[in-house]
Amino acid sequence: MALRRLLVSAPRRSLCTPTAIDTTKGARWYETHYELRSLKYHQRLRVKCLHSEDETLPSLTPLFSACNWLEREIYDMYGIMFRDHPDLRRILTDYGTKDHPLRKDYPLSGYTEVRYDVDKKRVVIDDLELAQEFRMPDLTSTWRK
Repeated sequence: MALRRLLVSAPRRSLCTPTAIDTTKGARWYETHYELRSLKYHQRLRVKCLHSEDETLPSLTPLFSACNWLEREIYDMYGIMFRDHPDLRRILTDYGTKDHPLRKDYPLSGYTEVRYDVDKKRVVIDDLELAQEFRMPDLTSTWRK
């Protein structure tokens, strides 16, 4: 709440880019970054929020209208929920998509194939039956050993 008060009272403030990272530290952990800029004082502030998969973050859309689409992109790609967002729905992927493509547990080959059928003259969705293993990447750097 103190950060929110600071953002509201700061003169000539702007939000550069909110981004997210799937860190996969133990359980499902995400980092959401907000880079804020003061045009008056020529300073930048980066706020990093470390949170679990089931936590919701407060939306900054009431403070920065441009945050509307950016938070929707983060939701669509990572599945991170934003509390009090006016229109939190998918923006980049199809509405029928169940997963979030930038998560590290996203399947590499997919479960469906979307194609145009010339005979039916429409787009059809076929189920795929491919063996898919659960992936848990080893994030330790080989350079630090």
